[in-house]
Amino acid sequence: MSFLFTDRSAEQAKSYTYRVYAEGEFLFSAEVRMPSASARLFHNFPNPLRDETSIRFSIPETGRGGIRIYDAHGGFVAAVADRAFESGTNAVTWNGRSEGGRVMPSGVYFLRMTYKGKSFYRKIVVLKSDVPSQWRSVAERVSEIA
Repeated sequence: MSFLFTDRSAEQAKSYTYRVYAEGEFLFSAEVRMPSASARLFHNFPNPLRDETSIRFSIPETGRGGIRIYDAHGGFVAAVADRAFESGTNAVTWNGRSEGGRVMPSGVYFLRMTYKGKSFYRKIVVLKSDVPSQWRSVAERVSEIA
């Protein structure tokens, strides 16, 4: 007798117990630990953003991480998160504001995620309604390249 089962909802670096039954009778159980992968920073959504954006990332082990936003000149804008995160996929939201609460103008910004001494980067485009329509399509194309 052979079995094949694929758990598409299993997350990296987590443990699972699977129990096998046949015709209502317990046959066996197995403990499985999903392998760890490296940390990953996904593209934020929406991008370009007008008000806020969701930042998703995945980490292989529970640990401290940081999410910071910088302007195009490398100047610090905001610390979105600086705390411990659970292993697996996590999400935080940037409200498009500076650390002091100022609404950031249209432009290109950089997202930096730090985790266990490594840094990961993504480009964010802030596109407010005051931007002429011909520049909106250019900004949207820039964000696709990011």
